[in-house]
Amino acid sequence: MLVRLDFSTTLSLLLLLLLVGSSRAQVGVNWGTQVSHPLHAPSVVKMLQKNSFTRVKMFDTDASVLHALAGSNIEVMVGIPNTMLETLSSSMHAARNWVESNVTWYLKYPKRRVDIRYVAVGEEPLHDVRLDAVVGAVKNIRAALDKQTRTRDIKTTIPFSAGIVTSNSFTPSTGNFIRPDEMKTILELLSDSKSPFTVNIHPFISSVKDPSFPLDFAFFDGDFPFQQDQGNNYTNAFDAIFDTVVSALKQAGFPDMPIIVGGTGWPTDCNLQANPQNAERFNQGLVKRIESSRGTPLRPGQLHAYIFSLVDEDRKKPGYERHWGIFQYDGTRKYGLTLLGARELENVPDVEYMPARWCVSNDATDGLEQRINATCQQVDCSPLFEGGSCNFLTVSERASYAFNSNYQLNDQATSSCDPEFGRVVRDDPSHGNCRFMRQIVVNSAERERLCRNVLAFVWLTLSMLFI
Repeated sequence: MLVRLDFSTTLSLLLLLLLVGSSRAQVGVNWGTQVSHPLHAPSVVKMLQKNSFTRVKMFDTDASVLHALAGSNIEVMVGIPNTMLETLSSSMHAARNWVESNVTWYLKYPKRRVDIRYVAVGEEPLHDVRLDAVVGAVKNIRAALDKQTRTRDIKTTIPFSAGIVTSNSFTPSTGNFIRPDEMKTILELLSDSKSPFTVNIHPFISSVKDPSFPLDFAFFDGDFPFQQDQGNNYTNAFDAIFDTVVSALKQAGFPDMPIIVGGTGWPTDCNLQANPQNAERFNQGLVKRIESSRGTPLRPGQLHAYIFSLVDEDRKKPGYERHWGIFQYDGTRKYGLTLLGARELENVPDVEYMPARWCVSNDATDGLEQRINATCQQVDCSPLFEGGSCNFLTVSERASYAFNSNYQLNDQATSSCDPEFGRVVRDDPSHGNCRFMRQIVVNSAERERLCRNVLAFVWLTLSMLFI
């Protein structure tokens, strides 16, 4: 039987479909770029699309990443480094230049448009930037965005550490900001532009800093109520921290301010609790929580969160900070994370490796320990120490790990394999979970864009200094 719908009914159904579509569960991920050998950005974007990642949070405005994201329909949060906030705060001209170069430029061409939704002003900036500089930078960037029609709807936000809130006896309902007067100023700024509050939540760090922290409380899959608060049972730290932020916002007079979790995840190396099993357990729980749309006891509904992070970053400080990626440096997945729609992670495609060569110890022993120590001053040897995936190696094997790390970092240059203690082999010397890297080839276009990024950064810095 043919059913005829009048115009108003048809319009209502279309609006309903749009609302349902726009409220679907979305998984975001942090894309950091502190790497010596970046993956080809277009290949990474292909991987993001295949794995149903629909949101990306950046810590800068890396041109190679933004060019690759153009036309992908992936929502983007770009970032302003903390080091730029003082200048942006003191100069409206600098803020306009920054917006023009890093936001407006990527919105000009409809078919190659980058879907920039947010500008993150700093990253946990109150650790090392004056409050008035943070406030001034937000005001100037906001004014620069408001000046143009195409950027007016982009929101400004500030990613904070969860350490900015506290509570009585760890009860979320008593949450408050540690520095309420300072935060009131920032919250008023965010509220004026209807922008969200962004917070990074890392139960892993809580477990590292506090030996009495119950490890199971860090994960989403427990059922024991570690905290009970006004009829709400908290079985995991994420919910408890999130709701402490909810309560702090309410206490400050902003009970309905949207909240974004800017980063949450689990590292896989260089700590006793940092391993692929725990990382999979945490991130799988996070994905399920996002998919369920249940939210938290004090803020039910859809959760807007970004997994921290996409790939390991070898230019971060040594230790577990280099190992938060759900993918290895070469774009291979670390564990079988199942994403929305019951699909397992797919690797980054089209990755090219350098020849199958590794630098290992030649078994000379006199002075070997000193040479290991000297090499480890130049490369990351943290997996060799307690909690690391390679801490079981013999002295000779430890030397091989250090020598090979230096060899691969320097693109397998012959001179970078220790001429006195090293030799080049063609058999992979990896031991189980202790992986000896084989370097990837950086795409020539990627190298050109890296050079352009440096030149663009220098130009922008000079333009902000000489105004």
